[in-house]
Amino acid sequence: MKLKSLSIAFFVAALAACGAPDEHAGHDQPTQVPEYEGEREVLYWYDPMHPQQRFDKPGPSPFMDMQLVPRYADEVNEGRLRVAPVVQQTMNIRSAAAERRRMWRPIDAPAVVGYDESKLVRLHPRVDGWIEEVGVNAVGEAVTEGQVLFTLYSPRLVTAQDELLLALRRDDAGAARAARDNLRALGVQDTVIAEVERTRRVQRALPWHADSDGVVRELGIRRGMAVGPGDLLLELADLSTVWLTAEVFDRHATWLRVGQPAEATLSYAREEKLETEVAYIYPTLDDTTRTLRVRLPLANPSGTLRPGMWASVRIFGGAANNVLMVPREALIRTGTSVRVVLRDDAENFVVREITAGAESGDWVEIRQGLAEGDEVVVSGQFLLDSEAALRAGHGRLEGAGHQH
Repeated sequence: MKLKSLSIAFFVAALAACGAPDEHAGHDQPTQVPEYEGEREVLYWYDPMHPQQRFDKPGPSPFMDMQLVPRYADEVNEGRLRVAPVVQQTMNIRSAAAERRRMWRPIDAPAVVGYDESKLVRLHPRVDGWIEEVGVNAVGEAVTEGQVLFTLYSPRLVTAQDELLLALRRDDAGAARAARDNLRALGVQDTVIAEVERTRRVQRALPWHADSDGVVRELGIRRGMAVGPGDLLLELADLSTVWLTAEVFDRHATWLRVGQPAEATLSYAREEKLETEVAYIYPTLDDTTRTLRVRLPLANPSGTLRPGMWASVRIFGGAANNVLMVPREALIRTGTSVRVVLRDDAENFVVREITAGAESGDWVEIRQGLAEGDEVVVSGQFLLDSEAALRAGHGRLEGAGHQH
């Protein structure tokens, strides 16, 4: 990294000192000592490749085949430097003004497709009994509405059916109504109760049917298994809707509101935009990723959206007006600070630390350090920053002996 900075310093200083090349120059001409501006105070001369060595007068470098370059008094201010227009053109220096803009706040986040947890169905027996038949074989298996999931034999269910049939034979409407309510309380479905009434026969093992299409999310039974209240028999997931769970960076947390529109893109069909909205914002950050989870529902009538799929989400967080912003490319980020190179005038630049805020597209909010109209360098700023840091370091060198 030090060598890179020295190379940049050499590039800038050499161009500034020597100017544009003479079109009549030849390889056989003697090397000329460059002339320097008389009105600027020269502190010392140095070789950019060996900046720790200082010299009292110009001339050839003792280290390599090049001329020493001057260090002017007006160049040693920390963070500041002067660059001639011809050098700026060579370095492709461009700048842009800090301006107040409307800051659109789209929030881009990765997301994963998950089950709609409001439509998960967990089946538990309400009586002791035994599983006679199982209509599904494995987790992930699709089921259709009305499909028999399992049949359950229970002496208590047999007795409850007998009570219903007895009330029907006696034509006792009150007793029949109480018997039906008892069967419902034991978990028996209305379609099964109606079938018992139609056939006027006790069913030894009562069936349990799927209430809707879905997939098996958990399967806790096998044929012949003894079960009792509290045992999980099955968990079914309805995939007619799914939930997208997006992971939003904490710096965007204050932008989020329930009801904000959003669009989702699946990894296998990036050209297709699926419309949705923010349905729920979880109250805590993830301990590991330090992100905030956001729930967005999606209709899934065709069943093509499957839990576990990856997606990209853009949440439209509205806009903030009159925000001071600069192009994002102007920022120089380090591990401890953010800074920009500010143009003072046609030839002078200064490095300034700033406080950056939210990003919106190609623009960044500036919270502190700049004013409206300030010109920041957006091309070549890294060269200028490195040179400014190097020159500031030279200015701090005290007690180095002069030679030559």
